[in-house]
Amino acid sequence: MPRLGSFDESFFDTAPHRWARSWDVPAPADDFWADFVDRPLHWCRALRIEWTSERPFGVGATRTVTVLHTLRGVEQFFLWEEGRRQAFHFTRANLPGLRRFGEYYDIEPTGAGSCRFTWKLAAEPTTAGKAAVPALHLLVANLYGDTTRHFAST
Repeated sequence: MPRLGSFDESFFDTAPHRWARSWDVPAPADDFWADFVDRPLHWCRALRIEWTSERPFGVGATRTVTVLHTLRGVEQFFLWEEGRRQAFHFTRANLPGLRRFGEYYDIEPTGAGSCRFTWKLAAEPTTAGKAAVPALHLLVANLYGDTTRHFAST
């Protein structure tokens, strides 16, 4: 699998391609965090995510993701604030086309047993990968659509 570049949190504001959405979640932040760590993005039909690190998770933890039964990536967390936020970057991916890719999650209590979930994605394609950017936009729209439907039904 080709190796991808690492980055820090600023990449989510500076990457050539960025997406960000927030949702109100009808659950306490601590409960949502626990479920989110145990079953990350389980409502997204296009994703299969599996932890490859042992608990307790934190900076340096890894997991694998399969997207649409095609793209496989290795994720490594570089930010982990227990109960609040986390971020990772791909270290490897089986398909060429990405120079750097990562995701950021923030879970903020909003009171009265609810919280706000923010999900950011950021990508920098290779020169050859620029042709696949429209497909990446469609994938993110699909993931965000699954997330909106999930929270509307809870």
